[in-house]
Amino acid sequence: MKKNRSKRRIILVGLLVAVFAFALFLGERKSVSWDKRFVPSERQPWMTIFVHGSFGSLLGFLNLKQVMADDVAGTVYKKASGRMRKDPYFFGDQPLMKKGLVAIAPTFDIGVTDNKKYAVYPMLKVYESMTEYAKPSKEKNYFYTFGWSGLMSQSRRCKEAIRFYNALHEELGKYHKIGIYPKIRILAHSHGGNLVAYLSAIEELLSSDRVKPVSVVALSRMRDQIKKLPGSRQRKKKGQKVWDYKPRGHEPNGHGLSVDELILWGVPVQPETDCLFASPFFKTVYHFYSNEDLVQRIDWVSTKQGYSDRRFDAERLAEHYKKTKSFNRIMQARIMVGKKIDKLGQSAFSLRSENAQKKEKKENKETSWWSIFFSGGSFINAKSQDPTHRELWFFTWDISGDHGREFALKPFPAMVFTPVLTKLYKQTSLLSDVDINVNVGLQHVAFELVAHEELALQKGFLVKKSFLKDLETKIEPWRCQRAASRDVLDLIRQYTRF
Repeated sequence: MKKNRSKRRIILVGLLVAVFAFALFLGERKSVSWDKRFVPSERQPWMTIFVHGSFGSLLGFLNLKQVMADDVAGTVYKKASGRMRKDPYFFGDQPLMKKGLVAIAPTFDIGVTDNKKYAVYPMLKVYESMTEYAKPSKEKNYFYTFGWSGLMSQSRRCKEAIRFYNALHEELGKYHKIGIYPKIRILAHSHGGNLVAYLSAIEELLSSDRVKPVSVVALSRMRDQIKKLPGSRQRKKKGQKVWDYKPRGHEPNGHGLSVDELILWGVPVQPETDCLFASPFFKTVYHFYSNEDLVQRIDWVSTKQGYSDRRFDAERLAEHYKKTKSFNRIMQARIMVGKKIDKLGQSAFSLRSENAQKKEKKENKETSWWSIFFSGGSFINAKSQDPTHRELWFFTWDISGDHGREFALKPFPAMVFTPVLTKLYKQTSLLSDVDINVNVGLQHVAFELVAHEELALQKGFLVKKSFLKDLETKIEPWRCQRAASRDVLDLIRQYTRF
């Protein structure tokens, strides 16, 4: 009996030791799981973050008065837009995931997502491949998306910028703890860019050595938002509310938060936020736009100006730089398609006369926002092959416009060619205002950079069509059936059924 008891005790002690060891193992695994994502590399580390634009803007007409007053809390518009934001339908053609800062491991293998067609995975893999093509062995990218409500509201963009700042600050701190000091690159589409602009207002309020306010209105709005928040993170809060606390200042080791590259795609330029982009918080800003992007200009709701601009006003920025004793950080580039540039480096398209420019402005002004929203898609008024608002940021597998018009880089959005475009820009550092023309040849796609509205070719970069064809084959399993637009009444019916 004593021997049996002794054996049982030994077995029991052995089991307890095994359970304790297994618990330690799980605890250790849990503590290092974040670190295991990172492999030492001689390449420059980057946090590369993609921020989507507005969501469910059409539904804003349900509460137009409140939207125009910038008071959307509790509205049918806010609730319906929130439901729309969760619909998997919209995850199939742009870099979009759930709200907040989400780490993404790009892949062409659709099996990783159990065959769910989330476009962010192949799109970021194409971006990664394009980076390696343009700048081989230079970068190690850690990819993220930042998701937000997408509401047409300055105050909401301001509030969600605080969440972005706090999430980004904490994530960056994790890298620093393991000895990795990545640069930060943010790519933003449409009003996602105006959300990102408010990051500089936060930094301005935290900074003790600020020169002069970059925007009195923006700083006041941000200060009011921060005053409402608790001083530290509230662990009991759920979802994105966990990031609703007063932003912290720089870390004790001197590693502050700043954005090395901000890359804007089709961002509506508004006086409420335009000078925020000129803040030293953004070391370099690339602003890509297209004359065929009609959506970029039609936001008359979230700006007191009554419309949004396509370009940053040079005189307004110059005045800002003069006041702050700073220098130009904003590089503007118009994306064009199919303009011929000859072998001598002279463009075949001529400078537009003043009358031609006046005519274009008149046409843009007369383009009804109602017709753009409700006409069946942003292609309806396209007069050239230049990219539309959608073609800047979305996959376009099954979308064509008037008379079979198709974007030259289809199915890829212009955005995935960012590494090529920024490389061209850096090779012409003396220019801050340029046009980049896309010409599709038999063997290559040529990206040709010229000074804005001038003739002389400055720089060019060739991308092999075989390389693009290979990428197109790899993303084919992710292909989604997409229509150019969805019927407005159907949208309202679908997302207002509470």
